[in-house]
Amino acid sequence: MGAEKKDHAKVHGLERPIIRARRSLSEIREDVGVSQAQLAAAAGVPKSAIANVEADRQKVSARDGAEIYMAIAQIATPQSPVYLEATEEAAKLIAFQEENCRIARIGIKRQRESLEKKATEISRTEADLESKKARLDELCRRSKK
Repeated sequence: MGAEKKDHAKVHGLERPIIRARRSLSEIREDVGVSQAQLAAAAGVPKSAIANVEADRQKVSARDGAEIYMAIAQIATPQSPVYLEATEEAAKLIAFQEENCRIARIGIKRQRESLEKKATEISRTEADLESKKARLDELCRRSKK
């Protein structure tokens, strides 16, 4: 993820660590029989991220967590307990991200409305200033006669 996207995500709460699964990631990963490197590759995250999450040195974002759980679900036997657990956790993380997006959109809408109101006020002020300048110019012309 680029610096701009990462900063944007942090600002909008999309990077908040939230994996709170019933079992540890290492337990689930071991249940499907893959290494940290294999899971990382399947999820599209660095191997160090998997290692750090499993060692409790780092929390994982909702976005990466969803990718990790979806990768586990793809690897697991369909309808197995691990598959069901992984799809349930991925669904929770996706719902969390959707809610963050909804809240961010509300905030953006409010900011836009506020900016539009300010732009209208500025336009009125500019129009008023133009009128005053015209009146002042007229007064100056009269005084020169």
